[in-house]
Amino acid sequence: MRIVLFILFVFFISCQKQKGISKPETSIQEKPKLIAGRTTDKILKTDTVFVYDSGELNPIFFVLAHLLDKKMDKDSLLTMSYRLDFYKDKKQIASSKIIIPNYTNGSEWSGSLGLSDATSKQSPFVTIRIGYPACGYAQQNFLFFIKKHQLQLVHQWESVFDSGWGSWVEIHNPEKTAEPQSFYCKTVSFEPSDDATEEEEKGILSYSDSTVFRLKNNQWRKQLITTKNLPYFKKEMTFNEYHKNE
Repeated sequence: MRIVLFILFVFFISCQKQKGISKPETSIQEKPKLIAGRTTDKILKTDTVFVYDSGELNPIFFVLAHLLDKKMDKDSLLTMSYRLDFYKDKKQIASSKIIIPNYTNGSEWSGSLGLSDATSKQSPFVTIRIGYPACGYAQQNFLFFIKKHQLQLVHQWESVFDSGWGSWVEIHNPEKTAEPQSFYCKTVSFEPSDDATEEEEKGILSYSDSTVFRLKNNQWRKQLITTKNLPYFKKEMTFNEYHKNE
């Protein structure tokens, strides 16, 4: 994830054809919580989630993912319920329950500290991911904020990659610090274009769902500043051109 100054985001908004709307600022639903001394959860299975810091395994930070429930609907789609227990220096520091929709058997966990590799050191942010490790499968992403044994689920999204195409979320931290007072993200999509030919692959790069996060009274609040699910920026380019720029 690249760090981009917030002013560049404003520049994109003003210079491209778009449809945007500023939404009221809202508090993120999950409240900070202290870990419980005891729990009556029935655990079906436990996985260890290894957490990486700037691409290297963090030796003192890890997560235990406890499977609490699994349900299958009439279309044979699985929904899994997990409790995540966060550990640092062998001590549990926080806990949170999450739901994994459209779960695929064989999915794997991973984790990383920081909003980016450049700001991962001593960062209170940790992203937990789960998904089947192959192209074309959706990955579920959960961004947590942990400080003083309190935890908040700040953002949640789905990403998918398939042979150079896909959709994901980019997080931008203009302050370039481990503990910013604000940051923002946008959904990025690069999908095949109808104008593609056998000689030249073309795609459409689009941005949507730009969201600003601000820290107020130790609570993260988020504000959607473009129309939900409606791209505010589109650009056609060749497959090679896009990946060369990346």
